[in-house]
Amino acid sequence: MQLEGFPDDVVAQLYKLASISLCSNVEGQLMMGLMCKPPVDGEASFDLYQQEKTGLLDSLRRRASMLVSAF
Repeated sequence: MQLEGFPDDVVAQLYKLASISLCSNVEGQLMMGLMCKPPVDGEASFDLYQQEKTGLLDSLRRRASMLVSAF
C-alpha cells in the first residue's frame, strides 16, 4: 500500500491497521510453538501429550487400513 498526502501519524496508524492481517493471533502462535517444540520426558504435560499423540496416530492408522481394505 502506498499513501500520499497523509500526515505521518495517520500513515503510521493505517500501516499498523493493514499489518494486523499479516500474522496469526496469539493462540495460533502458541500452537505453532508447541508443534515445533513438543513436551519432553519429565515435563508435567508429557504423559498427556504422549497419550493424545498415540491415540490420534492409532486412529489414523486404523482409518488408513480400512480405506486400503475397501479399495
